[in-house]
Amino acid sequence: MAFGGSDYLALAHEPELRRAFVDAAERYGISLAASRATSGTCEEHEALERELARFLGVEATIVLSCGSLANDVACAALARSRAHAWAHARAHASLSDALRARVGRVSTFAHPTDIASDAELVAVDGVDPMPNRVAPLAELERRLARDGALLVDEAHSLGVLGLHGRGAAGDVPRERLVLTGSFSKACGAVGGFVAGPRDLIDAARELPAYVGSTALSPALAAVARRALELVADGDAKRVKLFRHVERVRATVRELGFELGPDPFPVIPLAFATAQQTAQVRAALLDQGIAVPNVRYLGDGPQGALRLTLNAAHEDADVDRLIAALRATLGRSR
Repeated sequence: MAFGGSDYLALAHEPELRRAFVDAAERYGISLAASRATSGTCEEHEALERELARFLGVEATIVLSCGSLANDVACAALARSRAHAWAHARAHASLSDALRARVGRVSTFAHPTDIASDAELVAVDGVDPMPNRVAPLAELERRLARDGALLVDEAHSLGVLGLHGRGAAGDVPRERLVLTGSFSKACGAVGGFVAGPRDLIDAARELPAYVGSTALSPALAAVARRALELVADGDAKRVKLFRHVERVRATVRELGFELGPDPFPVIPLAFATAQQTAQVRAALLDQGIAVPNVRYLGDGPQGALRLTLNAAHEDADVDRLIAALRATLGRSR
């Protein structure tokens, strides 16, 4: 039984999405083999961008081939009018690297009070899954200058958090908000996006990183659009998912682990050494429980076991996981 990955709503094998892929592939082929700025745009891209803008409540969106490219394009567009950015200390590498490459000066922060008032640009992940911590976006938004921007990477939070899965930034005013993200996690698809004010999205369409990159496959654009509909209708899946999350978090805490304050489908199990991490992973695998070892920024060479729940797990699966955790971790701590 696998407890890894980021397919939080268990949509990656959803029959409706497979049918959407096949139907679009038969119509358009696998790739248009061109950039969006030349002959690589079709109605599937435009329909996805309209649906995503409606879903997120923003003026406009732009769809790209992956989430990392989306962060690069967003940072390049924002850098045209901003020379200094604040990046969270644990921001995803694709976000922090893009800021350093595109913005003249980048400072890091761990807490909103670390940020100087009147900030031009603040960038953060909507949720940091390993510590289980949702970003305090309202506090960050208050640190902005009048024409400042809050850049939120919703890669992990889209589909999982917020009203109908709209993400961590659901209640933040849209005027100074720029969102990036990926369809490859809770949506069970592929591709990335930038969402925000129309003038910023229009500027992004002129950037070399966008103009010079091959368009997302029309078939994958069709999958992402159908996935957004399933996400919006996925409240029952989210209720089931977080019921599992609460059960496992309670068990892990009983076993002596500290977890972040915000329930999330990723539950990190951190150990003192790489050897201990490997031993626990092997012991769980011997009981039929597969949990990957992930090394995030700041986690050290030992990394952490990244236990992930999804909406396809049933109560019996969670029972089995909890029993294995008790048997293994009860003697390893």
